[in-house]
Amino acid sequence: MTVDDIRKELFDLAEKKRRLAHARAALESCQAEDRELEGRVELLRAQLEKEQADVDRLEKGSLAAAALALFGKKEQRIEKERAELEAAKVKYQAALRQQEDCLWRMGKLRDEIWQFRDAPELYDRAYEKARQALGDDPEVLRLTELLGQLSAQRREISEAVNAGESCRSQIEVVYEHLDSAQSWGTWDMLGGGFIATMAKHDHLDEAEYEANHLQKCLSRFRSELADVKMGGEGGGFRVEGFMHFADYFFDGIFVDWMVLDHINRSRDSLDEVSDRVENIMDSLRTQGDLLDKKIENARAELDRAILGK
Repeated sequence: MTVDDIRKELFDLAEKKRRLAHARAALESCQAEDRELEGRVELLRAQLEKEQADVDRLEKGSLAAAALALFGKKEQRIEKERAELEAAKVKYQAALRQQEDCLWRMGKLRDEIWQFRDAPELYDRAYEKARQALGDDPEVLRLTELLGQLSAQRREISEAVNAGESCRSQIEVVYEHLDSAQSWGTWDMLGGGFIATMAKHDHLDEAEYEANHLQKCLSRFRSELADVKMGGEGGGFRVEGFMHFADYFFDGIFVDWMVLDHINRSRDSLDEVSDRVENIMDSLRTQGDLLDKKIENARAELDRAILGK
């Protein structure tokens, strides 16, 4: 095996070693998310059962229902309780889907960890071979190792950017349906009739579906950021709000979907998560540019070191 072959092997193994570390960090993030979701699913199940009981109690004619009927407020109260039941149902189902996606990602990450499980040991062996082959030229060895690490970091940044781009695209889709629902809702309030009402609800249904998909995108983005550090130093990204986006979003839509203010509340939650995604993407691009320069400089130094042998 030539020195160039040894250097290439060392470079490849340094990248695999970094990918192993990234997969482990992402798995740890997913496991923490899964633990939180377990509790969240149970809480939402209990809330759903309570809301269902409230609706049943009113519809089956409890004393409270009789009192409301006496004052002509029964139908109004039932409509409100049904809306709250629908919100609880949608949030519960969203949490279940989020947990299923989390388990799927955990399986993929375990496969990746298994694939690269031997990378640290193989790297140590390759490093020793390179050290012996290069003899008294540790600079070539150091730069080769550095290039492998920098390349792996750049790949992680690129994967995080791709995940963030998926979030950005999905956010735009949700915005489109909310805007359409708002437009039809305005017409509905002005007497648009059955067509306006149905169009508004159709777009709200689409917004619900797309918001569930956005929640998955945000969770995957969160995993990709698990061991990406700001500026390559300590500290991470603020992603805690990604976990509960769907809760805030659905609270806005279903509490009273006849009132446009509640569509605006859902839009506010979308605005907040959109701003956070954009801030993270800006930071990722800045880090990517810095890494590109570091890689370029390291390659130039390596070329000089090899030519100077």
